[in-house]
Amino acid sequence: MTSQRGDLLNPSSKEVEEAIVSLSNDLEGFVTLSWTSVSGDFSFIQALCFDGSYLIEYRTADLKKGYVYRKPNVPIEETLQFFRSFLENQTLTLDADWLQVKAY
Repeated sequence: MTSQRGDLLNPSSKEVEEAIVSLSNDLEGFVTLSWTSVSGDFSFIQALCFDGSYLIEYRTADLKKGYVYRKPNVPIEETLQFFRSFLENQTLTLDADWLQVKAY
């Protein structure tokens, strides 16, 4: 896990939750969880907080380079659920509210 506070290898779900909750008090804060498989496939989930809601970005290993799935205006409870799911399963189930965007 990487955040404005630093890096943490193999964070617990409690540590992830604390990092997400702390974003609401930090105007430039972020939290990123990433996972790399033994074959080198890379995925991540990232959250930024704006005015009490979260912008979530999710990158899957099979997504074209430079693209992410993005979901704006996510409440804290839903943000925590996404991060718990990614921490446990290294993947998310996406619905129609997720947009595929060129991020970099």
